[in-house]
Amino acid sequence: YRRVAVFFCYYLYKNLALLVADLAWMHWDEFQAHIAFPEYLSIGFNVFFTSWHILLVLGFDRDLPDAISNLHPELYTDGPRSRLFNATVFAEWMLYALLHGLIA
Repeated sequence: YRRVAVFFCYYLYKNLALLVADLAWMHWDEFQAHIAFPEYLSIGFNVFFTSWHILLVLGFDRDLPDAISNLHPELYTDGPRSRLFNATVFAEWMLYALLHGLIA
């Protein structure tokens, strides 16, 4: 559950950050149709610049052994209690995306 929550929030975060940066550029450029980023950066943004981070984080993430999981079921209560993905967590990710998009 934790992996899915992080992946989903990050996936929307990176796309919103790029969108906000483009919208901010269009506003500052007075909608004159100039390109904010070179095309290879816009095309490669999802593929090269942002995907490998999440693949590394989620790829090296390991579950606990079954024996420990069975002895300590309280380790897995965050998912059913919606502590890892809820409206507050989602809003926090999106606010960071807005902030980082404006800074970019």
